[in-house]
Amino acid sequence: MNSLPHHGQSRNEQLPFNEQELKFYVPGTLTWSLLSWLEKTLLPHPVYPSATIHSVYFDTATGRSFQEKAESYFHKTKYRLRWYCDAHGHPLDEPAFAEVKEKNGSARRKLRIAIPLSGSVVSRLPLDSEELEMLFHRHLPPASAPAGRLIPMLDLRYERTRYVHPLFGETFCLDTNIRCQRTHPGYLRPPSGKPLDFSVFEQKGPSPDLLPPFRALPRFHLRKASVSKYFLITSQLLPSVTEV
Repeated sequence: MNSLPHHGQSRNEQLPFNEQELKFYVPGTLTWSLLSWLEKTLLPHPVYPSATIHSVYFDTATGRSFQEKAESYFHKTKYRLRWYCDAHGHPLDEPAFAEVKEKNGSARRKLRIAIPLSGSVVSRLPLDSEELEMLFHRHLPPASAPAGRLIPMLDLRYERTRYVHPLFGETFCLDTNIRCQRTHPGYLRPPSGKPLDFSVFEQKGPSPDLLPPFRALPRFHLRKASVSKYFLITSQLLPSVTEV
């Protein structure tokens, strides 16, 4: 099911704030029914039909990105290192990427910079290592950096299937098997390694509304929400008051 990212993914990119991102919770019990419906209704993405994605999310010691989501700020920013894996979870011999994702409401843009290390190398760096922290800072443009240092908080993994529709320019994604692999021991509790009990469906493109072909989606009990995988997993793994 997984396909190798093409070398075209190694280019640096910065998207403008002209792409809308609509997200929906999918109950875990209905994920495979939705996947079957998507396979019959849409076409596989012609370049990136599927991938296993790893992302190390960075945040300040005070949890700036986490708090922006918790307090429903209109403008939110996330920082991460991302790489791709094969169907067995082994990192590909492809560059990893430093990414800054910003959102104004449902509009988003993303800065993406290829780094001169593969995901295989990055995945072996401990989250509490200075080497990993400095690696991200070295490739983060100064204009994108927040006040204060960015710390690698957690390593998130999920499987993404991408689709297109012949009549629309949007891209559609279903993220499944979402789980936290490891955490920074100084800030978060160890993860259970179990996947979340839901998946995430996304529509990305110019339309601010769900497109007509998806009027059948309510049968799968999707719930529109501003889903943040980083926020949800961090909420579960924050130390309790008695642990602080």
